[in-house]
Amino acid sequence: MKMYWFKQLSLILLLIALAFVIDLYMTNAILSVEDVTLRQTNLALITAVIIIACNQLLYNYATVNETFMQHPRWQRMYIYIMIGLFFSFIIFMFLFSVFGGLKMQTWVMFAGIYYFIFMLNLLALSIIHKVVEANAKKKIILSGTSFILLVALTLFVF
Repeated sequence: MKMYWFKQLSLILLLIALAFVIDLYMTNAILSVEDVTLRQTNLALITAVIIIACNQLLYNYATVNETFMQHPRWQRMYIYIMIGLFFSFIIFMFLFSVFGGLKMQTWVMFAGIYYFIFMLNLLALSIIHKVVEANAKKKIILSGTSFILLVALTLFVF
C-alpha cells in the first residue's frame, strides 16, 4: 500500500512540475518555437505525457482495487461523465469570462486543463468499458492509447 501512495504522489508531483515547465515555456521568449509543426509536436508530446500520467493514476488504482469498474453504474458512466463535462465546461467558461481570462493565475488554467484531460480520458475509458469485455487494467491501457492517438490525430490535422 505504501508503494501505491508513492506512485500516486509521484505522478501528481510530475503533473505539477509539468505545469511549471509549460508555464516557463509559455512565458520565456527564448524558449518559444516559431515553427508551427514543431509547436504542434511539442503540444502533442506534452498532452501525451499528461494523458499517460492520468492513465497511470487510474491503472495504479485498478491494481489496488480489484472491484474497480464492477459497479452497475459503469454501464451508463459515459452518460454521467458527458453531463458532468458539459456543466464543468459551462462553469469553466463562466469563470474564465468573469475573471478576465485568468491571465495572472495560469495555475488555474492548468488545473482546468488537467481536469478536462482526465475527465475526457475517463469518458474514453467508460465508452471502452461499455464496448469491450476485458478486465479493468486492459481497458485502462486501451483507453489511454486510443485517447493519445485521437489527440495526436486531432492536433496534426488541425
